[in-house]
Amino acid sequence: LGLIPKGWRVEELGNVAKIVDCLHSKKPNPIDEGERLLLQVYNIGQTGRIDLSDTYYISELDYQEWIKRIEVSTNDLVITKTGRVGAIAQIPKGLKVAIGRNIVAIRAIPDQVTPRFLKDGLLSGQMRREIEAKTSDGTVLRSLHVKNISTLRMVLPSFYVLQCYEELVNSLHCKTEENDNESRSLANIRDTLLPKLMSGEIRVKEAETMIEEIV
Repeated sequence: LGLIPKGWRVEELGNVAKIVDCLHSKKPNPIDEGERLLLQVYNIGQTGRIDLSDTYYISELDYQEWIKRIEVSTNDLVITKTGRVGAIAQIPKGLKVAIGRNIVAIRAIPDQVTPRFLKDGLLSGQMRREIEAKTSDGTVLRSLHVKNISTLRMVLPSFYVLQCYEELVNSLHCKTEENDNESRSLANIRDTLLPKLMSGEIRVKEAETMIEEIV
């Protein structure tokens, strides 16, 4: 792990966070639209963000079945364990979802580590090396076993330093989430209006009015 600052300590992830695997084997059938999301591997972005440009909605009955072990929500983290191994993202404010197959939930234990430090630690170069070292090459797909996720090592400061770090970076993380939400909203507006403009169904002035009303 390299040089460790005086007063810092090395901890396994399972000692500072709750690790919950998705044990379901058969994915429920999707529905065309709804409010209940089942998080898929492709929803885990490369930079620690959730990507909901492609959503997988399921029925209320299926959703309740899939959240029996955990319903991930604000500040929880998720990590992929098979195929696309080790992709990590944090659940943004206000989002609650069920985790799909090949996804593991990571929830910070409040008196052990703060959510933002945990996220940044999991996305660090040191953690990437830890993940690579604990990933197995299967006959078909590479995989990161949930037991190995629990043994991933982190270097942690005192809790006072953790709290100071949380205060410093929290506004930055929140701003990033706000920008992501705005970007998705603008993309939805574009995808809705562009075909209508090209077909002549609406004119530019009408589109401008609709955008002003939405924004």
